[in-house]
Amino acid sequence: MLSINAERLLSQRYYLPNETWEGLCRRVIDDNCRNESTEYKTKMYEYIYNTIFLPNSPALVNSGRISNGKFACFVAGPTEDNLENQLDTLKDIAQVAKKGGGCGFTGTLIRPKNKPVAGSAHGYSYGPNAYAGAVSNYMDMMTQAGFRKMALMYTLDCEHEDIEDFINLKQNRSESDLYNFNQSVMASDLFMKKAESDKNNKERQLLNKIALNAWNNGEPKSYWA
Repeated sequence: MLSINAERLLSQRYYLPNETWEGLCRRVIDDNCRNESTEYKTKMYEYIYNTIFLPNSPALVNSGRISNGKFACFVAGPTEDNLENQLDTLKDIAQVAKKGGGCGFTGTLIRPKNKPVAGSAHGYSYGPNAYAGAVSNYMDMMTQAGFRKMALMYTLDCEHEDIEDFINLKQNRSESDLYNFNQSVMASDLFMKKAESDKNNKERQLLNKIALNAWNNGEPKSYWA
């Protein structure tokens, strides 16, 4: 028996019109196990229906549909510090969205906000966090008519000058351009050793801010690069 919250989420993001959990499970089995034995189909149906095993989100959404995109996780980039490459990354992510997949990328190589940019009429960099917001808004526009928003993951290195702004991007979740993003700070062994060695250095202070925001908002997460 699914919870009320689970049914609400399924209705918002996964069910076809007038579909139930039983119908979704049968749709997934019919599309992905068509060449398997009746015994195998029955067993897989029981696993999915009882949530012992669940396929990825694109498989749950797209099985049996014309789009039929079932691949989940992709990585774009690394996004470089020039306009041409950043537009190419946006295009790559859009192609993943078109098929119902999710995508991760990093803004670590993009110069910090307000740094000079030669040859630009605007003169200064918008920074990696503004670029991530632009990607988020475009993907939101592209997928707003679909069953579910595209899953995106955005990372920034702990040594980047804009890391504190990055950490604070979701302090007000309702106003954040990255509301549908997963955020992660790329933390190195050296950073963690410095944070551990001195409670008052900049690395420890930054780690404390990461932990506090993660406690309050669930973001950002950290991973070791």
